[in-house]
Amino acid sequence: MKTILHTSLILLSLIVLSTQTVVSQNTTFKLTDYKTPVYNYQALDLNFDLTSLFSASQNSNSTQSSGHNYSVNSDLKAAYTGFVNSAGQQREISVSFRQSIMAEGHHVNEPYDQVNTYNLFLPSEHLTITGLQRFYNAKQNYIEINATLLNNLMHYTDKHKTLSSGPAAYSVESTVKQYVSQSNGAILLGKGRIEQVQDARLALYLLDDLNKLNRDKRPASDQDVLALAKLITSLKYKRFFDDRLRKIAEITAIDSFMRVNRLTGLTDAVYYTSLSDNWNFANNPVRLSGRRLFAGIEGELLYANAKDNSTNKETNESIYSTKRKQGDVGLYAVAGIDFEKPVSLRWQQSANFKAGIGSTYQFRTYSEETTPADSSEYYGGTPSIKLAAAYGCGYYPNSRTWFTVNWDITALYEKQNKGTIKKDQTFFQDKFTCYSGPKVQAYFYLSQKLRLNLSFQGWFRFTNDKSSYTYAQQEPATKNTIFDWNQQVNAGLIYSLF
Repeated sequence: MKTILHTSLILLSLIVLSTQTVVSQNTTFKLTDYKTPVYNYQALDLNFDLTSLFSASQNSNSTQSSGHNYSVNSDLKAAYTGFVNSAGQQREISVSFRQSIMAEGHHVNEPYDQVNTYNLFLPSEHLTITGLQRFYNAKQNYIEINATLLNNLMHYTDKHKTLSSGPAAYSVESTVKQYVSQSNGAILLGKGRIEQVQDARLALYLLDDLNKLNRDKRPASDQDVLALAKLITSLKYKRFFDDRLRKIAEITAIDSFMRVNRLTGLTDAVYYTSLSDNWNFANNPVRLSGRRLFAGIEGELLYANAKDNSTNKETNESIYSTKRKQGDVGLYAVAGIDFEKPVSLRWQQSANFKAGIGSTYQFRTYSEETTPADSSEYYGGTPSIKLAAAYGCGYYPNSRTWFTVNWDITALYEKQNKGTIKKDQTFFQDKFTCYSGPKVQAYFYLSQKLRLNLSFQGWFRFTNDKSSYTYAQQEPATKNTIFDWNQQVNAGLIYSLF
């Protein structure tokens, strides 16, 4: 706990040092007043990574090993994202595909004329699809359908060969094929709506700087802030293939708005620098406003299939061959609330709660080449109860610096039965697990050249199991309780030389 206190004091001190006074607006407009207009946004990102390593060593001493190593890793990524927002719907979709290839090799000359050669080739494919659709009526009632699908396919080839000074040679080739598919989805009924309002925040900063720099011609009204915020949203979601042309079009449109609405007086270098500066920095991070109540049905599904084979290549005999399958199914009735409130330009409150009750079912089968039949295990969890809650606040002293604190808790209780067949299941264990702890994040824009990132996360874990199974050469385990604390601190300092 002392670590948490010390970390919090340091972060709060840095916030005080970085805080800059924001001149108040001549308007009563609040971020909660902003309702996002209609927009349709799409983006496609491609990324390719390639890394390689080669090292070699030579040693004339016969009692020391020598050899060479190499590795090559490549990633090809493609990601599509799309957002649609209107009075009648909110839609989000994301599709990402990643092709990874990893190759490694080791050739080592061991003492006493023994040579070990090891080669690994591991290609894998990862496909992730997420989608969310909410349909609204005029009273802010909605129906939501959401789903996530994760598919991972891996093919692993491992060749290991050992040679000695005599006639003995041992060569093994192992292959592993693994496929994992995990999906979850929900159908929910609810009331309420949460909107992004950072564009209204940017509008307030733009108009505030006009006043602070004595470049305003008249006080801005609530209608001016709302109109400017809607213009900002429409500009942010326009498609450009040239970032330079995008920046020109955006600044030109903002300047035209200021002129047409007679908000600006003198338009000089100071004025345009202010527009550009706020456009680059005052629109982040995302701010949200609103609340949603929901209830419905949520399902989970996992399927995994793996095959392992190992063969002696010198004799062409199988060393071992195994097959493993696993399937998990869960069905829950859920209810909860999401709450976001921008208390002011500088402060944000967030909270959410979700509860679910249902049942889970698992099956696992395992077979070996020498086993006459599959060994199977079936698990049934009824009831299965899940709870998740979080509360947080954010502090945004200026357009560049922000600080957030969150505390969340997650709990799961499940009474589980186990058997070798579906109909023959007896009590296996009662399990309760709870995680809870704080998360602190901060971003400080100390100067144009110096920036600081800080994060701290800590969590308590409490686990209490009552079970019927036994450990080898021990008495039956009837109760197992674990209570521990973990923490992680990260810090990053960025300094721009030019």
